[in-house]
Amino acid sequence: MVYPAIHGVSDRIAGSSIEVRQYDFSDKAHASQVELLKLIKENNTRSIYLTDKALIDVRYLQLRLMGVRNIVLHDHTPGERSAPPLIKRIAKKAIHKAGIFSCTHYIGVSKFVYNRFVTSGCVPADKCSYVCNGIRPIVREKQYANYVREVFHIPENETIVITTGRATYYKGLDFIIRCAAEIIHEHNHKNIRFIHCGDGPDLNALGALARDLNVEDHVIFAGRRNDIEQLLQSSDIAVQASKGEAFSLSILEYMSAGLATVVPDHCANGEAIRNGYNGILYEPGDSQGFVNAIIGLADDRPMRKYLGENASKTILEKFDQEIMKKEFRNLIEKVL
Repeated sequence: MVYPAIHGVSDRIAGSSIEVRQYDFSDKAHASQVELLKLIKENNTRSIYLTDKALIDVRYLQLRLMGVRNIVLHDHTPGERSAPPLIKRIAKKAIHKAGIFSCTHYIGVSKFVYNRFVTSGCVPADKCSYVCNGIRPIVREKQYANYVREVFHIPENETIVITTGRATYYKGLDFIIRCAAEIIHEHNHKNIRFIHCGDGPDLNALGALARDLNVEDHVIFAGRRNDIEQLLQSSDIAVQASKGEAFSLSILEYMSAGLATVVPDHCANGEAIRNGYNGILYEPGDSQGFVNAIIGLADDRPMRKYLGENASKTILEKFDQEIMKKEFRNLIEKVL
């Protein structure tokens, strides 16, 4: 197993027969190429599995010249891509057909990524597959029913809306804060508390935005936490407003925790959330749709319970980590 940099490995990898090596595939220097050739020859490498690399790259030809036969690319990168203009589309299709500067097979973490391969990347459909992300289901425990309220001293009559992830504008946290201000000040819905868990480069700016909009008493920036499962299962509503994800693990965690989940209807979100059954989808950037969803759920405990129970059931049936791992192993065996 090769990483561009090693700062430590998991106990599971450390306790296995896997040998961990360091090599940066993005380094195009001659010495780096010699090192790569040595690595491939020493291990008699015939198949390589890459993550989040370019769909087309001259280095795929270099790998083949070094003796590699199969190159599999697993794409987790976020965001939507537009279809290329005609000339570029023809060129991309020709490159993939030749198979010299492209991979043997492409795997997406969602059907959305699979479709992106075909429409934007112009990869032949028979060279693409997808296996959705999965998670270890959260085991909800009664002892944590009031955990988040106890940790942050939140009164029983307040609805708790939680979100997790990097504190960046790309994650749409400014959108959530602006919507929170509208809910609190324009709709006079003051018995509500927004919590964000996670750190990031925009954390201070987002805190300043909350103060500017006079909602600092209703928005908690909890920073990096090691008790996310306990916080989630004791909250009421979960939200996400990211500008684009390949397939959000956070959304799966919200659902597994039994939360009524509100997310934008783009990218792969609709593959997990069925609107009105196990969550609520709103149009990306539609603040009114977001605000109405939050207010409606805050005032309707039975609906929150209905959505949350169906969400938890969906995770167990479709996105349990063990199910997805089995699907992935079967796919890799088939591809290689």
